[in-house]
Amino acid sequence: MEFEHIEQTGKPDKKIYSLTEKGRETLEKWVTESPSDPIIRDEFLIKMYSIWLSNEENAKKLIQDRIAKLEQTVALRDENIARIEQTHGKNGLEMTSKHFGGYILFNRRSMLDEEEISWCKWVLNLIEKARLNNLLLGIIVGKLNIIIQDKILI
Repeated sequence: MEFEHIEQTGKPDKKIYSLTEKGRETLEKWVTESPSDPIIRDEFLIKMYSIWLSNEENAKKLIQDRIAKLEQTVALRDENIARIEQTHGKNGLEMTSKHFGGYILFNRRSMLDEEEISWCKWVLNLIEKARLNNLLLGIIVGKLNIIIQDKILI
């Protein structure tokens, strides 16, 4: 890897990296090897696993906040995808283009985030159903108590 140091005014200097020939050869070998298993560390998922320790209001807020953040992220990423498609053409982006990898990874991440939004909405639906079931159960128990008390008084 080589880099060019760029001085900037009013913000930190930056480095623009470029691939050397030796780096390209190493990368070409490495890219064909099987990857390691991914490591996923997501605090939200740990909180979801432990959601039973929370109350309904806090649980719903946690999930709604996640949905809002994901929707914002997807919208920004979709803008990047649209820019790539405008510049290189949606169907004209060839695998050999240096932008192809970024394009497919932006799309992958958006698809995963959209799926997580769907999952979060499913969880919210489960919480709501449980609340309604508990409410209905409370009404039924209350009515049964009234019927039992009426029978005892007769």
